[in-house]
Amino acid sequence: MAPKRKSTDAAGDSASKKSKATADNAPAAPALPPVPRSKRWSKGVSGSANADMEYRTMMARNPGSAWEFVCQCRPIADADDDDDDEEDEDEAGEGEGEGEPKKKSDRPPCDHGKTCLCTKPSAEHPEHPYTLTLGGIQKFSTTAILCSLRDPDAFDMYIYNDFYGYGLLEVVGNLLLDFEEVKNDWKQQWFICEAMVVFFHRVELAPLFMIDDSEGLEQFLHAIRTMFLSMMATLERNDLLKPDSEVKNVGMIMSLLVRLGEFAEDFEGFDDLPKYIHAYAAKHNIVLRDLPEDSEPEDSVPATGKGSLPEPTAKKNDPWGFSAELKKLGKEQRLGGDHHDITTMSGPERKKAHFDGKDPLAGEGIKALKEGLVMQLA
Repeated sequence: MAPKRKSTDAAGDSASKKSKATADNAPAAPALPPVPRSKRWSKGVSGSANADMEYRTMMARNPGSAWEFVCQCRPIADADDDDDDEEDEDEAGEGEGEGEPKKKSDRPPCDHGKTCLCTKPSAEHPEHPYTLTLGGIQKFSTTAILCSLRDPDAFDMYIYNDFYGYGLLEVVGNLLLDFEEVKNDWKQQWFICEAMVVFFHRVELAPLFMIDDSEGLEQFLHAIRTMFLSMMATLERNDLLKPDSEVKNVGMIMSLLVRLGEFAEDFEGFDDLPKYIHAYAAKHNIVLRDLPEDSEPEDSVPATGKGSLPEPTAKKNDPWGFSAELKKLGKEQRLGGDHHDITTMSGPERKKAHFDGKDPLAGEGIKALKEGLVMQLA
Protein backbone atom coordinates (compact mmCIF):
# COMPACT_ATOMS: atom_id res chain seq x y z
CA MET A 1 0.00 0.00 0.00
CA ALA A 2 1.56 3.27 -1.11
CA PRO A 3 1.82 6.26 1.25
CA LYS A 4 -1.21 8.47 1.50
CA ARG A 5 -1.14 12.18 0.91
CA LYS A 6 -3.09 14.86 2.70
CA SER A 7 -6.21 15.94 0.95
CA THR A 8 -6.52 19.63 0.16
CA ASP A 9 -9.94 19.59 1.80
CA ALA A 10 -10.61 23.21 2.69
CA ALA A 11 -12.51 22.20 5.79
CA GLY A 12 -9.43 20.52 7.24
CA ASP A 13 -6.96 23.22 6.29
CA SER A 14 -6.31 25.67 9.12
CA ALA A 15 -7.83 29.04 8.27
CA SER A 16 -8.12 27.76 4.68
CA LYS A 17 -4.51 28.89 4.13
CA LYS A 18 -5.23 32.60 4.19
CA SER A 19 -2.78 34.65 2.20
CA LYS A 20 -0.03 36.31 4.21
CA ALA A 21 0.03 40.09 4.36
CA THR A 22 2.57 41.71 2.08
CA ALA A 23 5.41 43.94 3.20
CA ASP A 24 2.99 46.84 2.79
CA ASN A 25 0.67 45.22 5.34
CA ALA A 26 -1.99 44.59 2.74
CA PRO A 27 -5.00 42.74 4.15
CA ALA A 28 -5.14 38.97 3.70
CA ALA A 29 -7.33 37.60 0.95
CA PRO A 30 -10.67 36.30 2.17
CA ALA A 31 -10.74 32.57 2.93
CA LEU A 32 -12.51 30.40 0.42
CA PRO A 33 -15.59 28.60 1.75
CA PRO A 34 -15.22 24.84 2.28
CA VAL A 35 -16.03 22.69 -0.73
CA PRO A 36 -19.11 20.59 0.06
CA ARG A 37 -18.86 16.81 -0.09
CA SER A 38 -20.91 15.26 -2.88
CA LYS A 39 -24.02 13.41 -1.76
CA ARG A 40 -23.25 10.52 -4.09
CA TRP A 41 -20.62 9.14 -1.67
CA SER A 42 -21.22 6.98 1.39
CA LYS A 43 -21.66 8.90 4.63
CA GLY A 44 -18.86 7.02 6.35
CA VAL A 45 -15.31 6.26 5.21
CA SER A 46 -14.84 6.59 1.45
CA GLY A 47 -11.55 6.84 -0.42
CA SER A 48 -13.55 7.98 -3.45
CA ALA A 49 -14.99 10.88 -1.49
CA ASN A 50 -11.51 11.94 -0.34
CA ALA A 51 -10.08 11.86 -3.88
CA ASP A 52 -13.07 13.73 -5.27
CA MET A 53 -12.84 16.36 -2.53
CA GLU A 54 -9.18 16.94 -3.32
CA TYR A 55 -9.95 17.49 -7.00
CA ARG A 56 -12.89 19.81 -6.32
CA THR A 57 -10.86 21.83 -3.84
CA MET A 58 -7.94 22.20 -6.24
CA MET A 59 -10.33 23.43 -8.94
CA ALA A 60 -11.92 25.94 -6.54
CA ARG A 61 -8.56 27.32 -5.44
CA ASN A 62 -6.70 27.35 -8.73
CA PRO A 63 -9.20 27.63 -11.60
CA GLY A 64 -6.81 29.68 -13.73
CA SER A 65 -3.80 27.39 -13.57
CA ALA A 66 -5.98 24.37 -14.35
CA TRP A 67 -6.43 25.76 -17.88
CA GLU A 68 -2.69 25.71 -18.60
CA PHE A 69 -1.78 23.35 -21.45
CA VAL A 70 1.29 21.15 -21.00
CA CYS A 71 3.02 18.81 -23.42
CA GLN A 72 2.80 15.05 -23.63
CA CYS A 73 5.96 13.75 -25.27
CA ARG A 74 4.08 11.28 -27.48
CA PRO A 75 0.57 10.49 -28.73
CA ILE A 76 -1.87 9.49 -25.98
CA ALA A 77 -2.90 6.38 -27.92
CA ASP A 78 0.75 5.22 -28.15
CA ALA A 79 1.62 5.75 -24.50
CA ASP A 80 2.60 2.10 -24.01
CA ASP A 81 5.13 2.03 -26.85
CA ASP A 82 8.09 2.14 -24.44
CA ASP A 83 6.93 -1.09 -22.81
CA ASP A 84 6.46 -2.69 -26.24
CA ASP A 85 9.96 -1.63 -27.27
CA GLU A 86 11.47 -3.27 -24.19
CA GLU A 87 9.58 -6.49 -24.90
CA ASP A 88 10.68 -6.46 -28.54
CA GLU A 89 14.30 -5.98 -27.51
CA ASP A 90 14.06 -8.93 -25.11
CA GLU A 91 12.44 -11.11 -27.76
CA ALA A 92 15.16 -10.22 -30.26
CA GLY A 93 17.76 -11.86 -28.02
CA GLU A 94 15.84 -15.11 -27.58
CA GLY A 95 17.21 -17.48 -30.22
CA GLU A 96 17.68 -16.91 -33.91
CA GLY A 97 15.61 -17.57 -36.97
CA GLU A 98 12.31 -17.17 -35.14
CA GLY A 99 10.99 -14.31 -37.24
CA GLU A 100 11.93 -10.67 -37.55
CA PRO A 101 11.51 -8.61 -34.36
CA LYS A 102 9.54 -5.41 -34.56
CA LYS A 103 11.55 -2.31 -35.34
CA LYS A 104 12.56 -0.58 -32.16
CA SER A 105 11.29 2.97 -31.90
CA ASP A 106 13.91 5.67 -32.32
CA ARG A 107 12.03 7.97 -29.97
CA PRO A 108 13.77 8.79 -26.70
CA PRO A 109 12.06 7.11 -23.75
CA CYS A 110 9.47 8.98 -21.73
CA ASP A 111 10.89 9.87 -18.31
CA HIS A 112 7.92 11.97 -17.21
CA GLY A 113 9.49 15.33 -17.89
CA LYS A 114 13.08 14.86 -16.72
CA THR A 115 14.39 15.07 -20.28
CA CYS A 116 11.31 14.49 -22.45
CA LEU A 117 8.66 17.12 -23.21
CA CYS A 118 6.10 15.84 -20.71
CA THR A 119 4.89 18.57 -18.30
CA LYS A 120 6.62 21.33 -20.30
CA PRO A 121 4.34 24.34 -20.95
CA SER A 122 2.74 24.15 -24.37
CA ALA A 123 3.35 27.89 -24.81
CA GLU A 124 7.09 27.17 -24.92
CA HIS A 125 6.62 24.46 -27.58
CA PRO A 126 3.78 25.81 -29.75
CA GLU A 127 4.44 23.37 -32.62
CA HIS A 128 4.23 20.26 -30.42
CA PRO A 129 0.87 18.59 -31.19
CA TYR A 130 0.26 16.54 -28.03
CA THR A 131 -1.02 18.49 -25.05
CA LEU A 132 -3.41 18.19 -22.11
CA THR A 133 -4.63 20.76 -19.63
CA LEU A 134 -3.41 20.56 -16.05
CA GLY A 135 -7.06 20.27 -15.05
CA GLY A 136 -7.57 17.30 -17.37
CA ILE A 137 -4.41 15.62 -16.08
CA GLN A 138 -5.56 16.08 -12.49
CA LYS A 139 -9.03 14.77 -13.34
CA PHE A 140 -7.53 11.66 -14.89
CA SER A 141 -5.26 11.22 -11.86
CA THR A 142 -8.35 11.30 -9.66
CA THR A 143 -10.09 8.86 -12.00
CA ALA A 144 -7.14 6.47 -11.82
CA ILE A 145 -7.32 6.57 -8.02
CA LEU A 146 -11.03 5.73 -8.15
CA CYS A 147 -10.21 2.77 -10.41
CA SER A 148 -7.55 1.42 -8.04
CA LEU A 149 -9.89 1.65 -5.04
CA ARG A 150 -12.22 -0.78 -6.85
CA ASP A 151 -9.55 -3.32 -7.81
CA PRO A 152 -9.55 -6.34 -5.46
CA ASP A 153 -6.10 -7.39 -6.72
CA ALA A 154 -4.66 -4.14 -5.35
CA PHE A 155 -5.86 -5.18 -1.89
CA ASP A 156 -4.95 -8.90 -2.21
CA MET A 157 -8.64 -9.75 -2.23
CA TYR A 158 -11.11 -11.78 -4.27
CA ILE A 159 -14.77 -10.77 -4.19
CA TYR A 160 -16.35 -12.11 -7.40
CA ASN A 161 -15.28 -12.40 -11.02
CA ASP A 162 -16.82 -9.22 -12.41
CA PHE A 163 -16.33 -7.02 -9.36
CA TYR A 164 -13.56 -4.87 -10.86
CA GLY A 165 -15.36 -4.63 -14.21
CA TYR A 166 -18.44 -3.24 -12.50
CA GLY A 167 -16.16 -1.00 -10.45
CA LEU A 168 -14.79 0.50 -13.67
CA LEU A 169 -18.36 0.99 -14.88
CA GLU A 170 -19.05 2.85 -11.63
CA VAL A 171 -16.07 5.13 -12.30
CA VAL A 172 -17.46 5.88 -15.76
CA GLY A 173 -20.83 6.67 -14.19
CA ASN A 174 -19.21 9.16 -11.85
CA LEU A 175 -17.54 10.94 -14.79
CA LEU A 176 -20.89 11.21 -16.54
CA LEU A 177 -22.46 12.68 -13.41
CA ASP A 178 -19.53 15.08 -13.07
CA PHE A 179 -20.09 16.31 -16.62
CA GLU A 180 -23.75 17.03 -15.95
CA GLU A 181 -23.01 18.79 -12.65
CA VAL A 182 -20.71 21.34 -14.33
CA LYS A 183 -22.88 21.89 -17.42
CA ASN A 184 -22.60 25.66 -16.98
CA ASP A 185 -18.78 25.58 -17.02
CA TRP A 186 -17.43 24.38 -20.37
CA LYS A 187 -13.81 24.34 -19.19
CA GLN A 188 -14.64 21.97 -16.36
CA GLN A 189 -16.51 19.83 -18.87
CA TRP A 190 -13.45 19.79 -21.11
CA PHE A 191 -11.30 18.50 -18.23
CA ILE A 192 -13.76 15.63 -17.83
CA CYS A 193 -13.70 14.88 -21.56
CA GLU A 194 -9.90 14.80 -21.52
CA ALA A 195 -9.95 12.45 -18.53
CA MET A 196 -12.52 10.15 -20.16
CA VAL A 197 -10.48 9.97 -23.39
CA VAL A 198 -7.26 9.17 -21.51
CA PHE A 199 -9.19 6.61 -19.44
CA PHE A 200 -10.11 4.67 -22.58
CA HIS A 201 -6.60 4.86 -24.02
CA ARG A 202 -4.50 4.33 -20.89
CA VAL A 203 -6.46 2.08 -18.49
CA GLU A 204 -6.59 -1.69 -18.97
CA LEU A 205 -10.28 -2.09 -19.74
CA ALA A 206 -10.59 -5.82 -20.41
CA PRO A 207 -12.48 -6.35 -17.09
CA LEU A 208 -15.00 -3.66 -18.11
CA PHE A 209 -15.73 -5.25 -21.49
CA MET A 210 -16.09 -8.71 -19.91
CA ILE A 211 -18.91 -7.95 -17.47
CA ASP A 212 -22.01 -10.11 -17.84
CA ASP A 213 -24.30 -7.17 -18.68
CA SER A 214 -23.42 -6.26 -22.25
CA GLU A 215 -26.73 -4.44 -22.74
CA GLY A 216 -26.09 -2.24 -19.70
CA LEU A 217 -22.53 -1.57 -20.86
CA GLU A 218 -23.81 -0.44 -24.27
CA GLN A 219 -26.15 2.00 -22.53
CA PHE A 220 -23.19 3.52 -20.70
CA LEU A 221 -21.10 3.67 -23.88
CA HIS A 222 -23.92 5.43 -25.71
CA ALA A 223 -24.17 7.97 -22.87
CA ILE A 224 -20.40 8.59 -23.16
CA ARG A 225 -20.81 9.07 -26.91
CA THR A 226 -23.59 11.59 -26.29
CA MET A 227 -21.46 13.40 -23.70
CA PHE A 228 -18.65 13.88 -26.21
CA LEU A 229 -21.02 15.11 -28.91
CA SER A 230 -22.62 17.46 -26.39
CA MET A 231 -19.13 18.86 -25.73
CA MET A 232 -18.62 19.42 -29.47
CA ALA A 233 -21.91 21.34 -29.64
CA THR A 234 -20.94 23.44 -26.62
CA LEU A 235 -17.62 24.38 -28.20
CA GLU A 236 -19.39 25.18 -31.46
CA ARG A 237 -21.92 27.37 -29.65
CA ASN A 238 -19.10 29.33 -28.01
CA ASP A 239 -17.09 29.70 -31.26
CA LEU A 240 -14.36 27.44 -29.90
CA LEU A 241 -14.54 24.68 -32.48
CA LYS A 242 -11.94 26.02 -34.90
CA PRO A 243 -8.26 25.54 -35.83
CA ASP A 244 -7.05 28.49 -33.72
CA SER A 245 -9.27 27.66 -30.76
CA GLU A 246 -8.47 28.59 -27.19
CA VAL A 247 -8.88 24.84 -26.66
CA LYS A 248 -5.43 24.11 -28.02
CA ASN A 249 -5.78 20.32 -28.07
CA VAL A 250 -9.25 20.17 -29.62
CA GLY A 251 -7.95 18.46 -32.77
CA MET A 252 -5.96 15.90 -30.78
CA ILE A 253 -8.91 15.01 -28.55
CA MET A 254 -11.23 14.76 -31.56
CA SER A 255 -8.75 12.38 -33.22
CA LEU A 256 -8.72 10.22 -30.10
CA LEU A 257 -12.52 10.19 -30.14
CA VAL A 258 -12.47 8.82 -33.67
CA ARG A 259 -10.16 6.07 -32.46
CA LEU A 260 -12.70 5.12 -29.80
CA GLY A 261 -14.47 3.35 -32.64
CA GLU A 262 -11.87 0.62 -32.05
CA PHE A 263 -13.63 -0.15 -28.78
CA ALA A 264 -16.99 -0.56 -30.52
CA GLU A 265 -16.22 -3.76 -32.41
CA ASP A 266 -18.59 -5.79 -30.25
CA PHE A 267 -20.66 -2.93 -28.83
CA GLU A 268 -22.99 -0.44 -30.47
CA GLY A 269 -22.55 2.42 -28.00
CA PHE A 270 -19.73 4.13 -29.93
CA ASP A 271 -20.68 2.98 -33.43
CA ASP A 272 -21.62 6.36 -34.91
CA LEU A 273 -19.28 8.56 -32.84
CA PRO A 274 -16.42 8.60 -35.41
CA LYS A 275 -18.60 9.80 -38.30
CA TYR A 276 -20.03 12.69 -36.28
CA ILE A 277 -16.57 13.74 -35.07
CA HIS A 278 -15.38 13.67 -38.69
CA ALA A 279 -18.40 15.81 -39.62
CA TYR A 280 -17.64 18.41 -36.94
CA ALA A 281 -13.99 18.49 -38.03
CA ALA A 282 -14.89 18.98 -41.69
CA LYS A 283 -17.44 21.68 -40.88
CA HIS A 284 -14.90 23.71 -38.90
CA ASN A 285 -11.69 22.91 -40.84
CA ILE A 286 -10.07 21.05 -37.95
CA VAL A 287 -7.26 18.70 -38.93
CA LEU A 288 -7.45 15.21 -37.45
CA ARG A 289 -4.07 13.52 -37.23
CA ASP A 290 -2.53 10.17 -36.21
CA LEU A 291 -5.58 8.28 -37.43
CA PRO A 292 -5.53 4.74 -38.87
CA GLU A 293 -5.81 4.61 -42.65
CA ASP A 294 -9.29 3.09 -42.46
CA SER A 295 -10.68 5.69 -40.04
CA GLU A 296 -12.87 7.42 -42.61
CA PRO A 297 -16.53 6.48 -41.93
CA GLU A 298 -18.41 4.50 -44.55
CA ASP A 299 -21.51 6.68 -44.16
CA SER A 300 -21.18 10.44 -44.22
CA VAL A 301 -23.32 12.85 -42.20
CA PRO A 302 -25.79 14.76 -44.40
CA ALA A 303 -25.46 18.54 -44.45
CA THR A 304 -29.13 19.07 -43.61
CA GLY A 305 -32.17 17.06 -42.61
CA LYS A 306 -32.38 13.81 -40.70
CA GLY A 307 -29.07 12.63 -39.25
CA SER A 308 -27.29 15.96 -39.79
CA LEU A 309 -25.42 17.83 -37.08
CA PRO A 310 -27.95 19.61 -34.83
CA GLU A 311 -28.03 23.32 -34.25
CA PRO A 312 -25.80 24.01 -31.20
CA THR A 313 -28.60 25.94 -29.47
CA ALA A 314 -31.28 23.26 -29.95
CA LYS A 315 -33.11 21.78 -26.93
CA LYS A 316 -32.05 24.67 -24.70
CA ASN A 317 -28.35 24.26 -25.52
CA ASP A 318 -28.47 20.47 -25.18
CA PRO A 319 -28.91 19.50 -28.84
CA TRP A 320 -27.79 15.90 -28.37
CA GLY A 321 -30.09 15.36 -25.37
CA PHE A 322 -27.38 14.35 -22.92
CA SER A 323 -29.28 15.39 -19.78
CA ALA A 324 -32.35 13.35 -20.73
CA GLU A 325 -30.23 10.33 -21.67
CA LEU A 326 -28.32 10.47 -18.37
CA LYS A 327 -31.58 10.74 -16.41
CA LYS A 328 -32.95 7.68 -18.22
CA LEU A 329 -29.72 5.76 -17.64
CA GLY A 330 -29.91 6.53 -13.92
CA LYS A 331 -33.37 4.97 -13.76
CA GLU A 332 -32.26 1.76 -15.45
CA GLN A 333 -28.72 1.29 -14.09
CA ARG A 334 -26.77 1.97 -10.93
CA LEU A 335 -25.08 5.25 -11.79
CA GLY A 336 -21.92 6.41 -10.03
CA GLY A 337 -21.29 6.41 -6.30
CA ASP A 338 -18.87 4.25 -4.32
CA HIS A 339 -20.70 0.93 -3.95
CA HIS A 340 -17.65 -0.88 -5.42
CA ASP A 341 -15.07 1.17 -3.51
CA ILE A 342 -13.33 -1.36 -1.26
CA THR A 343 -12.59 1.32 1.35
CA THR A 344 -16.36 1.64 2.00
CA MET A 345 -16.68 -2.04 2.93
CA SER A 346 -16.69 -3.06 6.57
CA GLY A 347 -13.56 -4.55 8.13
CA PRO A 348 -15.11 -8.03 8.42
CA GLU A 349 -16.16 -7.92 4.75
CA ARG A 350 -12.63 -7.08 3.61
CA LYS A 351 -11.17 -9.67 5.96
CA LYS A 352 -13.46 -12.38 4.59
CA ALA A 353 -12.39 -11.63 1.00
CA HIS A 354 -8.66 -11.22 1.75
CA PHE A 355 -6.26 -13.98 0.69
CA ASP A 356 -4.74 -14.19 4.19
CA GLY A 357 -7.93 -13.45 6.11
CA LYS A 358 -6.78 -9.96 7.13
CA ASP A 359 -8.27 -6.51 6.74
CA PRO A 360 -5.78 -4.75 4.42
CA LEU A 361 -6.88 -1.36 5.80
CA ALA A 362 -6.82 -2.21 9.50
CA GLY A 363 -5.14 0.33 11.74
CA GLU A 364 -3.43 3.20 9.98
CA GLY A 365 -5.30 2.73 6.70
CA ILE A 366 -8.74 3.45 8.11
CA LYS A 367 -7.39 6.17 10.40
CA ALA A 368 -5.83 7.98 7.43
CA LEU A 369 -9.02 7.73 5.39
CA LYS A 370 -11.07 9.13 8.26
CA GLU A 371 -8.68 12.08 8.38
CA GLY A 372 -9.44 12.83 4.73
CA LEU A 373 -6.20 11.55 3.23
CA VAL A 374 -6.15 10.40 -0.38
CA MET A 375 -5.15 6.77 -0.80
CA GLN A 376 -2.89 5.92 -3.70
CA LEU A 377 -2.09 2.28 -4.26
CA ALA A 378 1.23 1.02 -5.57
